[in-house]
Amino acid sequence: MKKGGIKFLLGKEKKYKMNNCKRQTGYASVDKPWLQFYAKDIVKKTIPKMSAYDYVMDNSTSYKNECAINYFDRKITYKQMQDNIEEVIRAFTKIGVNEGMAVAFLVPTLPESIYSFYALNKIHAISCWIDPRCGVERIARSIKEAKAHTIVIIDLLLPKLKEIEKFVRIKNVIVLSAAESLPLGTKILFNLKRKNIEEDLNEKCILWKQFIKNGCNYKEKAYTGDYITAIEYTSGTSSTPKGVVILNDAINALAYQYKLSGVEHHPGDIALNVMPLFLMYGLACGVHMPFSLGMTNVVIPNVSPDNFPRYVKKYRPQHFMVNPILFDSLVNSDEMKDVDFSGVISPAVGGSAISSKKEEEYNLFLKKHNNGHKLAKGYGATEAGSAFAAVISNESDQKGSVGIPLPLNIVSVFSYSLDEENEIVRSVNELRYNEEGEICITGPTLMKEYLNNSELTNKVLIKHKDGKIWLHTGDRGYINERGNIFVYDRIGRMIITPDSHNIYLASIEEVINSHIAVDECAVVGIKVDGYEKGKLPKAVIKLKEEYINKRDTVIRELIELNNRKLPERDVARYYEILEEFPMTLGGKIDYKKLEKTTKGEFVDANIIISELI
Repeated sequence: MKKGGIKFLLGKEKKYKMNNCKRQTGYASVDKPWLQFYAKDIVKKTIPKMSAYDYVMDNSTSYKNECAINYFDRKITYKQMQDNIEEVIRAFTKIGVNEGMAVAFLVPTLPESIYSFYALNKIHAISCWIDPRCGVERIARSIKEAKAHTIVIIDLLLPKLKEIEKFVRIKNVIVLSAAESLPLGTKILFNLKRKNIEEDLNEKCILWKQFIKNGCNYKEKAYTGDYITAIEYTSGTSSTPKGVVILNDAINALAYQYKLSGVEHHPGDIALNVMPLFLMYGLACGVHMPFSLGMTNVVIPNVSPDNFPRYVKKYRPQHFMVNPILFDSLVNSDEMKDVDFSGVISPAVGGSAISSKKEEEYNLFLKKHNNGHKLAKGYGATEAGSAFAAVISNESDQKGSVGIPLPLNIVSVFSYSLDEENEIVRSVNELRYNEEGEICITGPTLMKEYLNNSELTNKVLIKHKDGKIWLHTGDRGYINERGNIFVYDRIGRMIITPDSHNIYLASIEEVINSHIAVDECAVVGIKVDGYEKGKLPKAVIKLKEEYINKRDTVIRELIELNNRKLPERDVARYYEILEEFPMTLGGKIDYKKLEKTTKGEFVDANIIISELI
């Protein structure tokens, strides 16, 4: 790509004055065109200056006796949640956890996980959330990086504990069971089926119930300014997972922006929480945002495409936030045939990209089920405090976009180039509407830094000419004059062919995904024997069930479609059909693994390979 970006023409720029906007300069950071979809003077609002714990409790003063958590039909009120948090604070204080210290968590989302986050937040300690499905060495490395001498571990993971301790010193091990808050009858049945964990305990282990009983008094910690409250890890889709240091005010800013956004919400609304706390989206949007708005959070620690439709049918949530895999399970489920969705306010999808075809399919599903809202698409990053853009109303949506910036954020697009190693060379040169470049954000939800990695932090958090710190996401896209953001792919997903021709893989994906037989497609660049440099694009495809036996016909049609829709050198050169895609632990397509699988079937595509060299 040439420095300065590529003009992506969608028509002439409109010149008009918009609500909350002083002028139309053609630069998103100045015009903030998305503010036309928000209430007037919304930018004058300031985020609350208090602990995340106090923000939830202060907001819930008028509905203390309303249900905060529904855990397998055990209902816990806001007052009971507050009392439970106080117990957890006393317990952590007893074992010596205090301000600035980190506690590592290897647990799913449970009521006790939630109490722990707010307990540590109140005393200005740090919760470090680690995906318990990770390998032993990665878990140990994360604990060591956070300098956490206390861990909270789900009992099912205890067999891993001895291996973890080979790599890192741990002082306290608090053992938590998913049964702690279950209703009595369900708990009895659960415990009858549960494996005996006694043989996996050691002298450092203390069961949760005993941990809570051993609490002591603590000294209240007043809010005197922003502080670190959590460490989350990136998904690892583009590189090794990185620890992201999250500030208290950023957590509050995310919740507060949803309150300001105009999305309909009411105390008592049901939010179906299926995202784990070890994903930033789960912590910020799955837990803190619903509590800040007075919702009932239905907590389900183990959600899958098989059981998600059943939970939606049972709890009839007004709000749910899922990845495309789970939304697909709704679309394809027989259980959903007669379910009325008229009460669903925000059917949100995020976590990974969806094609325009998928978007149409999801919106058609909502319409057929009596829902008047369009799909609440979103876009975010762990480094940006989770979601920083969303569809907040039907009016704010445009097909193919991921929505508009949340009201206190500023999003724009900046030019970049690639060096000889295909690494991004970033700039502070802002592009105009509809010009492609790197999507960047500045606002109150940004991370403080990458944990123990100032060099990498300085590569993505960059001070611009306006004096603001901007997060450079590494995503390629553009923003239009309405404020809608369009994201194509990771900049790193561009490949250079053997003749130094640039190919954006998402462009091929969009064409292939438009075919009626294709359920999902991922295009990767692969090395080809005989060429010292460059890669060629390979399309990995999952077919819809009714087309599985028509594989050869579908591939022939896809070749023809590629040749018709794309420049001849930009077509996929290899094809492979898979029954299922390999996925990362964060539930996204594992592109790295796809690159390493077999090459698939080579396609001539009317080009002789030697002509590319």
